[in-house]
Amino acid sequence: MTHLHSSLAAGFTGADLQNLMNEAAIFAARRDLKEISKEEVADALERIVAGPEKKGAVMSDHKKKLVAYHEVIARCPVTYLHTLSLFWQRAILI
Repeated sequence: MTHLHSSLAAGFTGADLQNLMNEAAIFAARRDLKEISKEEVADALERIVAGPEKKGAVMSDHKKKLVAYHEVIARCPVTYLHTLSLFWQRAILI
């Protein structure tokens, strides 16, 4: 395997690096490779940073609306939570 460039793993802890290399090893094994290449490391980094690919992750309009209300409520100051929760309850019924 080629050496991992230090800028690629900037800010990674030892556990993060171990996870990265484990993911890269999984990619190499799935591709029937005997060594881990830069491509497997890059794919593993993408998987760790962005998360696994979600196939068929299509949300209905109703689900998008619920998520949007949840995000708004989660970021509002406490004084507005009661008003927003009442609005949110009415919005679910629409």
